[in-house]
Order: sequence, then C-alpha cells, then structure tokens
Amino acid sequence: MSGGDRFIDTVSKDARVLIQARMLPVGKALTTEQIDQVRRDYLNYTKKTGVFVNQVAKEVGYSASVISQWGNGNYDKGNAEAVARKINDWMERDARRRRSAMPVDYVPTEVAENMRGIAIQAAAEPAMAAIVVPAGAGKTMVMKVLTEELSGGYVYCDETLTPKEFLQETARAVGLRPSSRTMAQIKREVIDKLKGTNRPLLLDEAHRLKPQVFPMLRTIHDLADIAIVMAGTTEILDRINDQANARGQLASRCLRYNALTHAFDIDDPRDQQNRRPLFSREEIEALFAKSRVRFQPDAFQLVWSIACLPGHGCLRTALRIVRRARDAYGNKTLSRKMLLAVLPMTFGEQGIHLRTQADKHTAACPTKAA
Repeated sequence: MSGGDRFIDTVSKDARVLIQARMLPVGKALTTEQIDQVRRDYLNYTKKTGVFVNQVAKEVGYSASVISQWGNGNYDKGNAEAVARKINDWMERDARRRRSAMPVDYVPTEVAENMRGIAIQAAAEPAMAAIVVPAGAGKTMVMKVLTEELSGGYVYCDETLTPKEFLQETARAVGLRPSSRTMAQIKREVIDKLKGTNRPLLLDEAHRLKPQVFPMLRTIHDLADIAIVMAGTTEILDRINDQANARGQLASRCLRYNALTHAFDIDDPRDQQNRRPLFSREEIEALFAKSRVRFQPDAFQLVWSIACLPGHGCLRTALRIVRRARDAYGNKTLSRKMLLAVLPMTFGEQGIHLRTQADKHTAACPTKAA
C-alpha cells in the first residue's frame, strides 16, 4: 500500500468514528426516546460551544423558529424525526470542523509588522499606501487587525465589482446604508461620512479592482483627507503606476511596501545571496504554538520551507498541509513522512513540485535554517 493509499485509508476510518452525534438507524423510524436523546445532545452541545440557533438553522436548512420549537419539544406540526436527523448530522459535522480547525492568532511576523507600520504611517499623514504581500502570507488577517486598530472601513475587492458596486461596498464598510443613487452621489456620501474622522479605508486584494476605480480612490483620499491602504500582489504596483507623461498623480500619493524586495525566492533568477527567508523559523513556531501541533525536526523543516515559498501559498499552504496531516494521524508528533503522504492528496502533482521547491529552499538557506 502506497503512502497516499494509507492516508486515504486512515481518513476513511477516521470518518467512521462519531465525535458528537449518535448512530441513528437508517430506513427505520426513530422512537420518541431517540428523538428526545438527540434533543438533549443538541442542547448540551450548543450550550458548550456557544453556537446560536440562527447559525444552526442556516446550516441545516430549517428556519430558526423551527429549530427553537424542536429544541423546546414544541414542534408538533412538523416532522420532528426529520429535524432530529438533520440536527444529529449537523452536530457531527460541526464537531469535526472544530476538531480539525487549528486556532491561529495574529502572529507579529516581520512581514505583518512592516504592513502594520506602513498603514499606521499612512494614517498619520494621511497618505495612500500600496502593500505587496504574496498570496497566503497573512495579508487578510493583518488588514482585519488594522481595521480594528485604526477604526477603519474594510473592503474585500474582486474583479467582478463594477465601479458603482465598489462604491456601494465602500459605503457599507463605513456605516452607510446601501444606495441605488448615482456614482457621484454615493461617492459624495462616502466622502462626507469620512471627512474629519481620520478613519482609513483598507482595501484587501486591491490589485483585482478595475482600473476605473483608482481615480475615484484618489478623489476620496483628497477630499475626505483620509488614508487609503491598498494591499495585494505585485499587480497593485502596476495599478498605481501613472507616472508616464509626467502625470504621477496617484503614484506620488502612495507609500509603498513590498515584502518580496528582500525575501529569498528559489524561483527568482536574481542574486539571492543577501536575501533572507520570507519568515523566520521562530515565526512559524509561533504560528503553530497555540494549536500545540508537534513536529519532528525534519517535518518542521519542511513546513517552514513551504511557508517561505512565494507563489505557492506560503502560510496558507503550510497550515492546510498540517491540518490535513493532523486529521489523518491525530495528535501524534508529525513526521516528514506523514506530511509527504498528505502533499499529493491535497495538491495532486503540484504537491510533488511543492516538495521539490521546499527542499531546494532548505538546501539554499542552510545557515538561515539552522
């Protein structure tokens, strides 16, 4: 049996072990006692986990009133057995999700703190800022931390947003009600709402915005006199580059931080001698500290190297691999062999390439990895 087959077999066996719910008979009606037992289990489980009835209702496909009535034993008009089965299945899914989820707090990596520093500087001036961080390196978490810290408005950007839809999302982010007014009117409302507040706008995945949005951002920045922090991949630098023909109205307003400037990248043909890994070993140890995942030394080396690979998912990929391995092997100390079994099952052929790149990174940074 191959490593991949053993991984599948382990996961399949694990899936047959009930964590929270009960094994209910299939093709046979439930007794009143069985339904009552599921009800008691449900009430105990939601009390322990703090899950609200609205969330349960959303995940099982019933209304909150139905779930509440069923939980109180007052669901006389409907099919109490059907609800019981749905709730029983939901408890199992939710318990598994909680078991596999690894708590990840904000870790003050050098990348994160540099992002934070640029954003705080932009808020103080106020200025616009363009932040380049590779995908999966913790950008979104930092932007949300900054939103709380600076009382800002957070907008997740994507390429499907028309300029008007972007303005509407921005209006919601700063506490305005959705509006169907003209773009000029919505923009004026946003400016009036923000003027004099020193509340920045934080735009996550800003490189995905349509080009027509960026002149509007400049106008909001100028007239509201607030910082606008735009975070994304390297394309964001192209978006703000308007220096041709001696213009530069946007570029001249932007502070810049590029996490890749001094980061070692095995795929980069330039001289890497004076560059350093994207994350230190201590930062990756801190990332997993709360989840209490234990690694053999060569397993941690692999995880650290994967986290340091720009263009391969960085922290997100490392977390996913460790999560899958822990699902398969429980609370055992993770070995390199376990992680290598997970890689192809998670990423297919790309997993083999990921292993190769991680090993190249390790070999190229022997002193930095010690």
